[in-house]
Amino acid sequence: DEDDLNGDGVTDQPRLKSGNLYVIRGKYDIQTEKLVKGELDDSFTYFGHTVPNGSIDYQLKLTNTTGADITKMTLIDVLPSVGDLGITDNVDRGSQFTPKLTDSITLPEKWQDKVRISYSTAKNPMRDDLTRNTIYPESTTPLTNPENAEQPNWMLADEVSDWSTIHSFKLELMD
Repeated sequence: DEDDLNGDGVTDQPRLKSGNLYVIRGKYDIQTEKLVKGELDDSFTYFGHTVPNGSIDYQLKLTNTTGADITKMTLIDVLPSVGDLGITDNVDRGSQFTPKLTDSITLPEKWQDKVRISYSTAKNPMRDDLTRNTIYPESTTPLTNPENAEQPNWMLADEVSDWSTIHSFKLELMD
């Protein structure tokens, strides 16, 4: 500012400054919480109690912590089984039993016709559906399928003939 254009008496400051504004394309955060209630429990908790061959109910809570509209979402979960792996970290979950599903998943009324639920007999399903819409920056390690991942061959509820063979499910947000 050799000509002191701003009239502040300082002539060695820059006339023009530039900078970059970085915007994250979208900030989304869906928190999931899995709860269980066994035959010996009065309410849903993180650890259920039941009798041998007893029944247990699972409850999955999804919370949109940002309030941003979610237009695409896929959730995959694996029911417990000995040797099962976490969905996103591929780490042994330490499950000691394999429950048998007795019926389809029940959705709250406000979710009806908003999500599609598919089922699979795979205990270690491929995770490809989780990442099909993901563009990874070069500095990020992409989510990969674990060793021995199985083709899930997803089925809708009316295609399942024996619920006890179902070991995983996929929930997808519809248009």
